Amino acid sequence: MAKRILITGGCSGIGKETAKALVDAGHQVIIACRNMDQGRKLKDQWTEDNPDQVCVMYVDLNSVESILAFVNLFNKKFAYLDVLIHNAGIFLDEKRINKDGLDQVMMVNYLAPMILSKKLKEALVLGEQPSILHLVSKAGFQGKLSLTPNYFSKARKGFKAYADSKLALMMAVYHEQLADVDHEISRVAIHPGVVKTKIFEGKTLGMKLVSKIMGLFSTTPVKGCETVVFLAQTENIQKYAGALVEKKYYIYPWPEKVKDQDQYKNLKSLTEDVFINFEI
Repeated sequence: MAKRILITGGCSGIGKETAKALVDAGHQVIIACRNMDQGRKLKDQWTEDNPDQVCVMYVDLNSVESILAFVNLFNKKFAYLDVLIHNAGIFLDEKRINKDGLDQVMMVNYLAPMILSKKLKEALVLGEQPSILHLVSKAGFQGKLSLTPNYFSKARKGFKAYADSKLALMMAVYHEQLADVDHEISRVAIHPGVVKTKIFEGKTLGMKLVSKIMGLFSTTPVKGCETVVFLAQTENIQKYAGALVEKKYYIYPWPEKVKDQDQYKNLKSLTEDVFINFEI
């Protein structure tokens, strides 16, 4: 059965290969991206016979205003959504605060997925076996959330920032699924493996070294997207709800730091403060 699937960061890396595979499988794919020219180019390449199969929509995941504008336009265009894939992510070698006063790594990697999931919930519950698929990383196992009232407005960089953002995302998948007593939506965390993409590209010596080292152990985006593509299409998505999945269908056990209820309670409270501040 063809599904309506929304993916962020669908113009390059894992996102691009995921989108292409899902289009080839006959699904309708909405690519949410900043590079509209590249998005339109991919649409032309993939949908010569059926241009409605791919829709390219602009969103800047580093801007609350842009995300909310995207959601408003999406809801005008589409009545429902079956699968939401949070693929986009960043790794920064310098500290950056965005125009909203929020740390850019946490904004793109954690807050943006939380905002989109919240604002698209009504469309998702109208979908067929709706699911939210989050691309995470086992780097999150090394994260440590030192939660303070100004946590999201404190700039961070490097591996720690990346690991912390992925830990936060993992905790959200696990605990939000537990809280969904009606099982309206299946939330799944996906570890694609170490994949050679542009995420680790940078101008500093540190980033160049990281990129080179990661390249020695990485697989291709085509291989890295296999788990996402499998889960986006499976008719048994409820089996994976709240889990961390890798290698298509292998469920990896959650570490205790992900299951920490008190820590997640604090994280959720700070997240909701952001929602209130920006009227989300």
